[in-house]
Amino acid sequence: MQILWVKGGKLLPVDTGGKIRSYNILRHLARNHQVTLLSYYGGGRDRDYEARIRQSLPRAETIYTAAPEATWAQSFDYIFRLPSKAPYAVTRFTHPKVRRTVTEWLAERRFDIAVSDFLSASLNFPLHPAVPAVLFQHNVETVLWQRLAKVEPTLIRRLSYRIEAAKMARYEPKALANFDHVIAVSENDRRQMLAFRRTAQSPWFPRG
Repeated sequence: MQILWVKGGKLLPVDTGGKIRSYNILRHLARNHQVTLLSYYGGGRDRDYEARIRQSLPRAETIYTAAPEATWAQSFDYIFRLPSKAPYAVTRFTHPKVRRTVTEWLAERRFDIAVSDFLSASLNFPLHPAVPAVLFQHNVETVLWQRLAKVEPTLIRRLSYRIEAAKMARYEPKALANFDHVIAVSENDRRQMLAFRRTAQSPWFPRG
């Protein structure tokens, strides 16, 4: 089977729970399938990473987006993207070149199935993908942002978290509806995502 796996951010080093999980699943799938990891990342150009990820996953492709990673740069980027209907946790991992690449590859039917690793990569997928598409959820993002908004003591951050939670509550159900399958990590997450999909009348991906 030909599998396209789309992930925002570097997969190496494997130093977080999400990376560990994705990396091991990819290595396992690659034993019996043709797996292409599309790894796109920002910050400074990292040729060493691009070489190392191809050593680990020979079919890996990388796209350098130059997205800001420094805290101060992300703050300016957040303000710039504030008018967007989509949450910043998604738009900061969305890039025209990645969108174009994913759309073209799926239209050409190079793959039997495509996977969006985390909701963060979902806006790079076209509406109604030409091949079966899977959203690999690691959390219910709406719930996480709502919790952060409740407990954050700093006024400015609490306000930004509330904005993010409100945007996520509108975006997440529609994003789930655009994928043929959604993978949850717990029974509670599965129930919440099923409820989201029932409330989404149709897929809606804001492009601004």
